[in-house]
Amino acid sequence: MLAYNLLHKALYISMLLTALNLNAQVEFLVTVDEQTGVHTKIDSIEGVKWITVAPDFTFIDEKNELFVFRGGDKDFNWALYSVDIHTGNILAAPSIPILEDPQDNLIGLQIDHSTGKLFALHWDASEMQEYLVTVNRETGVHSIVAPIPGVEFIAGGSMYDSQNSRYIFIGIEAGITYIYTLSTADGNLEYKTLFPQLDEEDNIINMNYDNVSGKLIGLHWDASEQQEYLVSVSLDESEVHIIKEIPGVKYIGYAFYDQSKRRYMMLGSADGTNQSLMTLDVESGDLLHQTDFPVDLDPSDNVINMVMNNTTNTIYGLHWDAELLLSSSENIADKTIEVFPNPMFDKAEIKLNGIYDHLQFSLYDNNGRKLKSFDSYNTEKVSFTRDGLTTGLYFLKISHGENSTVHKIMIR
Repeated sequence: MLAYNLLHKALYISMLLTALNLNAQVEFLVTVDEQTGVHTKIDSIEGVKWITVAPDFTFIDEKNELFVFRGGDKDFNWALYSVDIHTGNILAAPSIPILEDPQDNLIGLQIDHSTGKLFALHWDASEMQEYLVTVNRETGVHSIVAPIPGVEFIAGGSMYDSQNSRYIFIGIEAGITYIYTLSTADGNLEYKTLFPQLDEEDNIINMNYDNVSGKLIGLHWDASEQQEYLVSVSLDESEVHIIKEIPGVKYIGYAFYDQSKRRYMMLGSADGTNQSLMTLDVESGDLLHQTDFPVDLDPSDNVINMVMNNTTNTIYGLHWDAELLLSSSENIADKTIEVFPNPMFDKAEIKLNGIYDHLQFSLYDNNGRKLKSFDSYNTEKVSFTRDGLTTGLYFLKISHGENSTVHKIMIR
């Protein structure tokens, strides 16, 4: 149930992304005013068209004053972007992940603010082994710290304890979910704590490590009460400690943490559409601020991947802006394209508003991996079949010559 809830959360956030004409829209580095929800542009980030929407792939390198995130260009070439927080200039953008086997992965990127080192989890499919690794921010190359015995799946929610140099994540072993705490000096397992047992429809998501208490702070949905709570979980015990209820919130979006002032910051909604940026005091659970978010945006725009710079108490994020629109009648990105049904189960129809001599279709997963490709000729309707794909969010790129458009497809 935990893995499902984390996936559901990720898909809910991913639906905030809209990209109809990738050649026309621009990604910006912005700051966000927590009191008003208003964002201010720093500068555009050249070439970035897709963002990995996950807290453990976006962070501030406070030591070097960099905003770091995983992004892709229009062709789904993924890179780890390091952007100057003052100018928006790209200082490094190595490919990531760099893997020899497409069945391998690299996830859960975290920074040690005291050393500037990056740590992550690497699955080696040939060895069926999970590793704690370091990642070079300038080259994207990872180096093994130590294997993590027994871990079969990563359920999400990686965190970092910079004061004690510890990497924390949620993993599954033999069907049981645990909270793992590793020393990043040698990969030694310090704690392996049973994840709190919940009713089937309950969840605990969006956890962050609090440096002062040494506890995990997150959100707990109690389905029987239809109530969201701010809670804490200790690294060495399996109990959930309720801090305070969060009235009126039933849908959760992105969440991030203010270590310096010990504030939990989140996007919450009562109806799944109208969001608020909420700031909660970690000690009392009191709601300190609440404002509509995002503010004054075109429906196809967004502000995502917000993080707190604990040195300056400034919120940074990424803003997708549809301010530059092309108007070529020959550009496929300007044509109305329908995918029905969406979400789909076994089969969907792609209806084009026009007949094209040759179209190329490429399907990518949420990590940017190309899964399949096919072509169509002289038609305005194309069938798309599931062919064993698992439940989740996918991206279908449709290309006509040098022009292209991308559509989200949900498979259930």
